[in-house]
Amino acid sequence: MEPMNKTQLFEFLQTCNPSALLSLLSAAYDALGHDQRQVVFGQLAKAQPPIHVDGEALLDKIKGLRRESLVGVYYAPFAINSKNWMHVPGAHYPYRARSRANREILNNMRVFVVGVRRD
Repeated sequence: MEPMNKTQLFEFLQTCNPSALLSLLSAAYDALGHDQRQVVFGQLAKAQPPIHVDGEALLDKIKGLRRESLVGVYYAPFAINSKNWMHVPGAHYPYRARSRANREILNNMRVFVVGVRRD
């Protein structure tokens, strides 16, 4: 494998459109190991502003999801046996559509775990 010419590489990169550069960065990120990613991208990750989440609204949604879960809204009974134990119920079950709608709540819960005051 021939050594790479940094000057030629960066002259070429200056002619690329932003979409091509982002694709290249994505491929580079995937090719790097954990320590290499920290060296190359670590400062950029630290410079990102925190994600703003309305804690009260999120807590209300979480409480609503909990209430619905406790009363069985997301429960879909089906008989399990040795032939169908890996079967996942289809989209015709109403709880699946509601579960998709609550995916945003669950994703926000992962991002915003601290900072909600319980007054």
